[in-house]
Amino acid sequence: MHIQIMKIFTMSFQNVWNHMLEWFRVAYAPLVIFVLGFLFMIFTYWYVGFPLDFKSAMMSYVNKAAELPTDPLIQLGNGVYFITHLIFAISIYINNIRYGVLHEGGKRWWTLHLNWRFLKMILYALLLGILGGAYVLFAAGIIIGAHYLLMSVAVDVLLGTVFFIYGLYLLFRISLYGVLIAIDKPNPIRTSWVLLKGNVLRLLGLYLLLILSLLGITLLGVMGLGLVGIALDLVSVGLSMILICIFVFFMFQFIFLAVLAKASALVYQMVSGDKAR
Repeated sequence: MHIQIMKIFTMSFQNVWNHMLEWFRVAYAPLVIFVLGFLFMIFTYWYVGFPLDFKSAMMSYVNKAAELPTDPLIQLGNGVYFITHLIFAISIYINNIRYGVLHEGGKRWWTLHLNWRFLKMILYALLLGILGGAYVLFAAGIIIGAHYLLMSVAVDVLLGTVFFIYGLYLLFRISLYGVLIAIDKPNPIRTSWVLLKGNVLRLLGLYLLLILSLLGITLLGVMGLGLVGIALDLVSVGLSMILICIFVFFMFQFIFLAVLAKASALVYQMVSGDKAR
């Protein structure tokens, strides 16, 4: 079955708008983990002598950059932040997909899937990273060999374009693997390959439309807050920048992720005929 781009586009935005609180709930637990890791990293930097003021901290970072790798407390802070960010990224994706497909988790504030589902996401990401690296090396070998054999820039560009387009096609054909892992379907890569047959260009068009629309909304919001910020800065210098940063963070961590997750859920349901609730 073919993807209906405008139907999915409209339903994704409508669903997130109409169920904003539920989408916030499913994102709450991963966000708390992320914030705790970020605050711990900030604490370690402050403890070794970095000021909390952003401008001063950046200057201090430049001056002390060579010393950072050898400081065990900084290494600990960076390590904790990396782990919590990994938990955040994978957990919020699983939570969003399961809510988007199964309507699961929208009524409770604390949902974390630190289980086989989480581990499977990491293993598949590593597998695809290895396969992607092998594909790049193979393509580079063919292009370099053709270059030394034919000495033609036009052939190099043509081969590079062909490998790039085909690699993009492969990525989109298996792009539902994360959705299938999140809802516990077997053989996620093979199943995604079958489900998205004949839908790659439609899927590309859908995600381009979604991303451009979301970026446009974000830009309009930033411009609007910038105008309001002129008045806010009269009250307190820097208040408008704080407001804009909060808005951009909210847009990317909630609206972007929620809309894209719901769109992926609708794509899966449309191409598979799965009407799970």
